[in-house]
Amino acid sequence: VDEMENMANWKSVLVWGNVEEIHDHALRLVAVKKLNERTFPARVSNTVRLSAEWPYDPADVSEIKGVFLRVFIHTKSGRFEKANDPAQPNS
Repeated sequence: VDEMENMANWKSVLVWGNVEEIHDHALRLVAVKKLNERTFPARVSNTVRLSAEWPYDPADVSEIKGVFLRVFIHTKSGRFEKANDPAQPNS
């Protein structure tokens, strides 16, 4: 995951772990419910926008095409850079 406002203001997160495909109907249902509960940003790019099929109806989980994956996280790290705002005096 990364976010770049500009070359002086950015953040990045890296995650290492094992990925598992979810085949079980009940676990797929739990995954869809969690995805539907997410809070989405007000503004997104063309590549991140929601499709006409989203949000999925959990009752139709068996009809959803695609693969369900879950990640068991072992390690995570991140970095960031935040430029000082010249309008704000240093404390």
